[in-house]
Amino acid sequence: MSALLIMTSIQGCVTRHYGREPVLTSYEQENMSCTEIASDMERVREFANRVNYGDEFNDQERISIDDIGLGNHLERSAAIESANKRFHQLRDLQLSKGCDKQAAQAGELKR
Repeated sequence: MSALLIMTSIQGCVTRHYGREPVLTSYEQENMSCTEIASDMERVREFANRVNYGDEFNDQERISIDDIGLGNHLERSAAIESANKRFHQLRDLQLSKGCDKQAAQAGELKR
């Protein structure tokens, strides 16, 4: 009976922590190359996909698989918001550095 009580109390307490994507620093804005920007954009996409679609559950998360608590929703939302913010900053940086023009010219050269 006490084991059941402990399991029930654990279920509502598990909040998954995803981490956050930091905003672009002035150093990054000044020094990132177009290749580095594109690579970082892909990394941020992968982070957002992991948050949105998840990966394998650990043992503690399996215990609370039916937990629909507010903590998990807030954590996921904050992680996605940080990824979106960084992605848009990278996209703006890509445009300001003319990376799209460089990619288009490189594409034309390959034809």
